[in-house]
Amino acid sequence: MSKIEAVLLDYGMVIGGNGPDQKDLAKILGIDVSLVEKAWDDIVPKFQIGAINEETFWLEFEKITGYRVDLRRSSPWLNGYRESGGRFEQSRWLVESLNDCVSRVGVLSNTIPPAAEYNRQAGNFSDFGIGTYITLSCEVGTKKPNQDIFEIAARKVGVPINKCLFVDDSQNYVSAARSAGMQAIQFKYDALQAWPYMPLVKKLERSGIVLPNTNFVVNRYY
Repeated sequence: MSKIEAVLLDYGMVIGGNGPDQKDLAKILGIDVSLVEKAWDDIVPKFQIGAINEETFWLEFEKITGYRVDLRRSSPWLNGYRESGGRFEQSRWLVESLNDCVSRVGVLSNTIPPAAEYNRQAGNFSDFGIGTYITLSCEVGTKKPNQDIFEIAARKVGVPINKCLFVDDSQNYVSAARSAGMQAIQFKYDALQAWPYMPLVKKLERSGIVLPNTNFVVNRYY
């Protein structure tokens, strides 16, 4: 196993915060969730790879559901991301600790343009010290589990793909990363745990990455 020089993290289920899901979007729009579910699988995948913009997203949403969204007032997606918040103190600790261990820490995530816009406006990427190494599906025209997105992410961090470690909650995406030549581990943030990153710390250690200051974490949260 090659020594790890870069760690790529999913944004949403590993660090950062979750964006609006189908129920959240229905609540924001004031409609039944069944309408959102009806349109979701048809148009969200295209939105995730940047094949359509937000205006087209809502035009297609209207065709499927009959519900019209007036973007002159505000973006429902942006409103959803603003309301969803995040787990930034703990995420910042993780990224800062990883930066002490490897030469590059970045993000590799399936997401939509309003999420990318919100996170950049809010400084979420730059606050974590990962503003340079960002690979988002909506900006590169492909998404996990396609092999090319892992190759793109490796090129962005400037590290051979076999020396990159990818962390994601989806076993499907973890397997895809391994098939592309990356090292990869599965981890899902569990807010019910006193220190949700402890299982990841242990998995990282098995991959040869020993984070500093874990005694501080244990003393604070256990």
